[in-house]
Amino acid sequence: MEHQQHSACVRAAAWLTAVEALATDLLRLGHDHTLRRTVRFACGNFGLLLLDLANKQLVPEVLKRMVEITMARGAQCGGVVSYVPVSSSSKGEEDDQRVGVRSRVVNGKRTDLSELLLAKFRRDHAFRPAPNSPYFVQGHTRFATSSKVTFNGTHPHQWNSPRLYALWTGFHNGIYRSSQASVENFVTHNGDLDFVKIHGTWHDVSDVMNWLERVFDVPMPSSTDSVGFAGMMDLLRTQGLMFQSVRVAYHLGEDEEESGLSKALCRGAASGSLQYDVPPRSSMEEIAGVLDKAFMEFVTTHEEMSQNGKVIVNTRSGRDLWKISQSEMSGTLKKVNVQSKRGYRQSLVTHMAEALRQSCVSKGKDEVFESCGSVPIEDEETDIKKTRLYFFVREVVYAFFEYDLFTALRMFMKNARGSFGVCVSSSVDANRQVALASRGQTISIAFYPRLGMVLWGSELAATKAALGLGDEPIVPISSDRHPSEAWGNLIARRLDLDDTGGEVCLLDFSADANRLPSVSRINHALKVHTPLEGVRMLLQEEELLKFGALSKRMLPLEDNPLITPLPIASQMDRRDLVAKDIRDLPYVLKTIRSDFEDSSSLNSMSMWTLRKALTTRIIGKSSVSSDDDRADVFRARNTVDVIITGCEVSLWLAEQFQSDLSYVYPQLSIRSISANKLLGMLGQSIPTLGLGSTCPQEATWNIADAVVLIVTHSGGTFPSLAVAKLMPNYTKHVFAITSDWDTEVGRQLRSKNCGEDWQDIEFASRIFTSHAGLRFAEPCSLTVAAIHQVLTEILLNLMYFTRPPNDEDGELASLGTNQVHKLGQELRTVLGASHSARDISNLYASNKANIVAISQITGSGDGGNNVVEKALRGKGAAWAKHVLESPKSWLICAAYIIITVTWGKPLVTGVLANVPQVFEPGSQHGGAVYRVSLFVDAIIYLFCAQWSVLLLRVFEGRPLLHRLAGGRSVVIGDIPWVAQSVEAYLSKLFAVAYSAASIHVYSGNPWDHLVHRHTHRVVRGVLLAVGRPDGRIAAHSNAEASACLSLSQASSIQSLGGTCESLTVGHNRFQLPLSAHAVALPDRRTVGGPLYLCEKALEQDVRVKRVQEARSAARSSSSKKNSMKKATTQQASSEIDMVKETSRSPASLVGFFSGLKGKKFEAITDIHAYAMKMREDMKSFSGLTSRHLASGILALVEGETIVQWSDLDVERCSMVLQETRFDSMQRCVSFFVMFHEMAKCVADFWRNISLGLLGYSIHRTHSIMRVATTACPVSGMEVRERQKFLAFSRQWNMVTHRIRNAIVEYKVIKRAKSYASLGTRTPDGSVHGEDDARRKSLSRSSTGSLPPVEGTGARRNSNPSVSFVAPAAERDTSLSSNEEPGEP
Repeated sequence: MEHQQHSACVRAAAWLTAVEALATDLLRLGHDHTLRRTVRFACGNFGLLLLDLANKQLVPEVLKRMVEITMARGAQCGGVVSYVPVSSSSKGEEDDQRVGVRSRVVNGKRTDLSELLLAKFRRDHAFRPAPNSPYFVQGHTRFATSSKVTFNGTHPHQWNSPRLYALWTGFHNGIYRSSQASVENFVTHNGDLDFVKIHGTWHDVSDVMNWLERVFDVPMPSSTDSVGFAGMMDLLRTQGLMFQSVRVAYHLGEDEEESGLSKALCRGAASGSLQYDVPPRSSMEEIAGVLDKAFMEFVTTHEEMSQNGKVIVNTRSGRDLWKISQSEMSGTLKKVNVQSKRGYRQSLVTHMAEALRQSCVSKGKDEVFESCGSVPIEDEETDIKKTRLYFFVREVVYAFFEYDLFTALRMFMKNARGSFGVCVSSSVDANRQVALASRGQTISIAFYPRLGMVLWGSELAATKAALGLGDEPIVPISSDRHPSEAWGNLIARRLDLDDTGGEVCLLDFSADANRLPSVSRINHALKVHTPLEGVRMLLQEEELLKFGALSKRMLPLEDNPLITPLPIASQMDRRDLVAKDIRDLPYVLKTIRSDFEDSSSLNSMSMWTLRKALTTRIIGKSSVSSDDDRADVFRARNTVDVIITGCEVSLWLAEQFQSDLSYVYPQLSIRSISANKLLGMLGQSIPTLGLGSTCPQEATWNIADAVVLIVTHSGGTFPSLAVAKLMPNYTKHVFAITSDWDTEVGRQLRSKNCGEDWQDIEFASRIFTSHAGLRFAEPCSLTVAAIHQVLTEILLNLMYFTRPPNDEDGELASLGTNQVHKLGQELRTVLGASHSARDISNLYASNKANIVAISQITGSGDGGNNVVEKALRGKGAAWAKHVLESPKSWLICAAYIIITVTWGKPLVTGVLANVPQVFEPGSQHGGAVYRVSLFVDAIIYLFCAQWSVLLLRVFEGRPLLHRLAGGRSVVIGDIPWVAQSVEAYLSKLFAVAYSAASIHVYSGNPWDHLVHRHTHRVVRGVLLAVGRPDGRIAAHSNAEASACLSLSQASSIQSLGGTCESLTVGHNRFQLPLSAHAVALPDRRTVGGPLYLCEKALEQDVRVKRVQEARSAARSSSSKKNSMKKATTQQASSEIDMVKETSRSPASLVGFFSGLKGKKFEAITDIHAYAMKMREDMKSFSGLTSRHLASGILALVEGETIVQWSDLDVERCSMVLQETRFDSMQRCVSFFVMFHEMAKCVADFWRNISLGLLGYSIHRTHSIMRVATTACPVSGMEVRERQKFLAFSRQWNMVTHRIRNAIVEYKVIKRAKSYASLGTRTPDGSVHGEDDARRKSLSRSSTGSLPPVEGTGARRNSNPSVSFVAPAAERDTSLSSNEEPGEP
């Protein structure tokens, strides 16, 4: 009957929802409910708990910010669940029953997921009562990793639909009540579920899900692994639910045999297999009914538990009544041993078991328990406590009392393998609790006491969404006090759950703030925290990391100089986030440079730590006992000093930095490697094979105490984050470059390095920040340039630290003190550095000028000089016309067809019909002319697309011979990091473009494989963009010649007289004959950059030629006076002209610099002599004053240095780095500006032509995944186990190391005593005493402060050991005199 009433209510609610949908969507009638009006959700795990309903007006803004931030994790589909009251007349917590309302959508290619989800959420919450007490919203959007993107695979997940059950409450206060309640559980899970352990056996998630399908007798909702998570929570969350308790006891219950071993109650599961028969649901329900009735009888028949006819238990005695031991849960899904108090638990189990046996005997139904008892149930003479039926009921009772939401999540996390960022909720607990867990995936919780609000999410920045919304002032912090002490309870703080060791959190927000959290007795040993009023929090750390006081873990979010507030973009910026990133480029780069110049900044402190780590690594490695040992160390081929790692763009930047660092320090062993490869080799029990590439498995790198630099803009990329967790087990010198101090990678490094005192964190700074902050555009522009600038600053700081001891010319005087650091000089010597003071001075000047050049390229210069930017955007708009010719042609064809068909006559026929006497009068079909006109019109219709394109090209002034069919291909040629970055950037700009106006993007290295890889793709109309190094710098003249040759070879491939349309970008203004366009970037002379000696040589050559031309003209002219005046006027020309004059063809530059080799400028000497002769003959030129002569000819030699080729070597290092650190960066930004304009014009065309209906955003892609936060593709589920193993190995090696040293010391002392007693000399020729022997022994064992982790330590007399350690059982742990210290 009750079930029928419930179904009627559901039908009524469905009709009301349909009516509301028509009212809101069709008639635009809304309802003033803050919760359902403003909730927007996007990518990742996130949620909001509102305690103070007075601040409900802040919910829209907070959720909007969270949406914008969490979209970085992907937005292919999304969903949200909230719990609404069953009735708006609930007066107490026990009456406040809630039901879940889930809204899910699948995103389209160009639709906005947040808008779709908001509309669905409004429809689903129509006519629902709004909560009048604290409530929370739980959301998630998905980037598919284990299955296709489907509606059923969209979070939040649940396996079992809501259903009415008998629910017992009152476990927190001992007053038990029974009522009917709708039970449903929801899970939002970020990560991957791989295995679940049941009865001691690990099962694959697919097998577990098939087993759950039979357990629940409900079809699998989806094949997504997170659905299996939801099913396990449905199975484990049983407190107060007798049916669920019976079910979990049958399938997961265990019993201890006399031998002390555990055995599954279900005989089918005892074998470890999940393929056993499952009893029907009706039998389970009947058993649950019997036990539920027996429980009611038991609590009502005891006088001390009955009062006024209510089933109650005194609060104080209730805490002792069901007291259990606080032992940790075992490794399988089973209960913790229960120690009964006064026999109540045992009496209850006995009573319920007897009742169940009597019921089964009376009804003759014992087949259900055939596997649960070794004796027949109807044998009443058997002691009930000796039957498996008793053990079964004991499991039921335990699950009934103890398996609440928090315990269920703890049990699952204990027995699951994978990566988890989880939020779990239940309709039974929705008015008081929500549970969170983190392992392998991040979860952070922010508390806002002044707002009465709690935020949680997978993204750290999402928890800052409520910053700045409070009106109350913040108490200033005292410099000598911890923030938690200075701010008290007013400050907003954040807790980051331990995603390395694993941590489970319970947020209890029940109405009674004075009581303990409503948790089972097993969790009472955990400390209760009160982060803000109205919220009690329990934390259970799984293992590995053990934290101290909670106050030391809470990070202040307000009035904290290290916390960057969220960016607030204007409405115009939101329309084009890529343009905003480009405009912000100069400011961010200037901020980075100023930050490194400030000695008190975070980057400067991190730089100091990095220099110290490198010095410790390099100088310590070279400081061995003898020269032979030192040579052996440096001859070790596999010893790695520096490892630079990252993913995609970050990796490309790291590879270029590795190349530059190796060039400056030839003896420094540097490796750059993908974070995925590093994770696959060091973070897996079965290492991933490095097929086709160099990786630690092949080279067996020795990385003990190496300096590791992790490059990741977001700070949350899955492989980079996993490496940040793993590498501290191999070396303590781990650094990271991120966009902000407050990132996941930064948090991991801080947790490894910060001291007991919170102020010590600045002295262990290992985080470099690019100050780019949170960026929402997926095409990477600003982030690439900012990371590149940080790497440049690091390189310049290292070069200055290792500067030459002598600076006779004062090149470094402008950079500050010229005091040379002793360690820097030693480091310079050991690493073989040869850069000069002039190199450092040139690079610092270039660094400053680079920002001015970037300002001009992006159009944000202070002087408004936007010539370069306009040129770049003009080329981008021109190429956009190529891309848009297909849709424009279609519009022309459509207009022609519509007009002619509507008119009723084709074009030619219609025109000729109006000409008299053209068609034959009286003819039935108009005669032959009429037929010919129809034929011509048919041809026009047939080739409508072709002639419309040609007509469009003529009108727009574009080449006519480009291909007429197919999408355009864009090929980008430049040095690897530029070409790859621009390729990724341009591909993402056109990721959601319509197929009629899409492009294909390729990239290549013009100095290597561009010709080999892409010349076969050269057809008429291919767009080729090549970046040219500045060949006016001697070190890059050949490089420019090679790049230009590649472009010329590609452009020489012609068909029908047409070829590709090529464009060059570079600082040399010379345009190649075969290139269609050339964009010249700002010259260093115009932006304050250095002028290299080779460029001065070019200028001297230009001046020589000018004087020679003037000299020839003067000799041949009848008026020497006028000729000399003309020559002097030419010499007074501006530097802008000199820039133009020095821009030559690559071949001529190569020839010029080759001609300098090994000889002086004889021509300059000749000019000097000629000038002296002219001075003597001044009297013959009465009209030519000395001022003219001084400003003319003599200016060629006055103050100039005669340059030799050997002089150019002084600047060779700076010339090389000028290209890789500055010129290439300017070309990269130029491509960003140009292709942004190209993509913007294409997107604006669709928006304008369709009045906004076909508009799309160029700053997003289909998947909307800016940050890969799940396995991509290497799994990180074993990182935790590897960390535990490495930590154990380190401890083991430390112990064995000390034991061996003691043994060696004992043997040496004993041997020395024997020699001393005999009065003989030792083999090394000296007489040792005991003290000498001891000192020698200690010196031999003091090469390092701690022994290395096994598999990473260097061995001087053998090959470096592999970085992966075999199991302890496979290793020989015996001690022998031949073994090296540190090796078991």
